[in-house]
Amino acid sequence: MSRSRRTLQRRRSGADDLTVSIDTDAGHILRPRAALEASEESAEAGTDHVLVRIAGGRYAIAATDIAEVVPLLELTRLPGAPAWLPGIGNWRGHVLPVLDLRPLLEVPVSPSPSSARVVVLSVDEIEIGVLTDAVTGLGPVPDECPAPPVTVGEDAMLLLRGLAPGDGAGPIGVLDTAALLGLQERLPRQHGRT
Repeated sequence: MSRSRRTLQRRRSGADDLTVSIDTDAGHILRPRAALEASEESAEAGTDHVLVRIAGGRYAIAATDIAEVVPLLELTRLPGAPAWLPGIGNWRGHVLPVLDLRPLLEVPVSPSPSSARVVVLSVDEIEIGVLTDAVTGLGPVPDECPAPPVTVGEDAMLLLRGLAPGDGAGPIGVLDTAALLGLQERLPRQHGRT
């Protein structure tokens, strides 16, 4: 719930016990002040994202869209596949396309370090893997993030939902899960498939 759609009113409900009324589009909610402050802090903190490194850059992927983080999979290269699809692997008996976002983000491609992991996204029965150099943690990302700078390439602009403020190491690129899943539409069609 955004702060712009909320009206806060304080009222006394006994000794010094303050209660806060929240007027939303969904109705009227009464909460103790302490509960409101706790919800305000979590709303300001944002949604949990898994933080990853890709070619030295820091990125975030919505934790709710992640099924699992696994070590590198043995990949089978597909003839005619674009550079950002190094191959498909076997994940729990499923054929999993694994994406390497470095060509799309226009960053150098180099051999994967020993810390490399595949982040498996699973949304509406669509599963893809995203190759990362490392998974560095879990943290909140604001729901509203500034747009990426116009200096990034067209593909990167499509994949990035925005830039989240980071610590002293700079901002974090927030990856758009729908855009990642939509990359399958850019794959060449196999003969005999419609």
